[in-house]
Amino acid sequence: MKSRALNDLRLARVRLKKPIRENLPAVLIEAMAACRLIVEDRARFPELGSGKGQKRFQFGAPNRERHLRRLEAIAKVLMCLMSHTDLITLRSGRPRPDGSCDAIRVLKPRLRPNRSQSSIEEETGLSARTVVRALRDLRDAGYITAHQPRKDYVDDETGERKWRSFPTVHVIAKTCFARLGIDLEWLQEERTGASKRSREVPAPIIDIRLRRARQQMVRAQAMAAKRVAARRPSEAEAAAAIRRLQARIGKRE
Repeated sequence: MKSRALNDLRLARVRLKKPIRENLPAVLIEAMAACRLIVEDRARFPELGSGKGQKRFQFGAPNRERHLRRLEAIAKVLMCLMSHTDLITLRSGRPRPDGSCDAIRVLKPRLRPNRSQSSIEEETGLSARTVVRALRDLRDAGYITAHQPRKDYVDDETGERKWRSFPTVHVIAKTCFARLGIDLEWLQEERTGASKRSREVPAPIIDIRLRRARQQMVRAQAMAAKRVAARRPSEAEAAAAIRRLQARIGKRE
């Protein structure tokens, strides 16, 4: 009973501080739920150092298991990456129109704390050192890949060529989904559907004020046409008026 209670307590800690977005695909939600298996059934993941006899253990001890706290950090960081994953490219971040990715930050912004910017450190509640170590463990296991985009530019003042670095983009590998028990065919179907939806032409955005102005103009034109039609005499009335006018002119002559 004691071990079961401790296991339930560990599983309760494997959750994010920030709620996931509502339109997250079902395959990513299933993968995030399966991340708890890293702590619950850690013997299934020897590549994460969760079994005995691994070489990447602390202090190089051959028969020492990785601490459960470290496995909890790995699971939480992986859940955070999946909550921000673009299903088409499997990159963790918000895709831009030019094809690049606005990656989720690893650490909280220090210089501008008031800036509304999500980070792995903030959403998981882990320390900066723990987050970096968990990302390194995931890269060593082949669960994710990482690359840092760079762009060159010319300084206007000195005229020198310089480089600007952007936040590291983390890509979740298909191996990660397979090890978590996610069907790769289902994943491919979801990615194909998301790609088709992204190529569809979105409906034009019409300003509500412009739409109301057009409706008012149409109603005004309809009312003006009704007034003109009501004032316009019939053919019999027009002929009678002409005859009366001719009679008046004849009398004057």
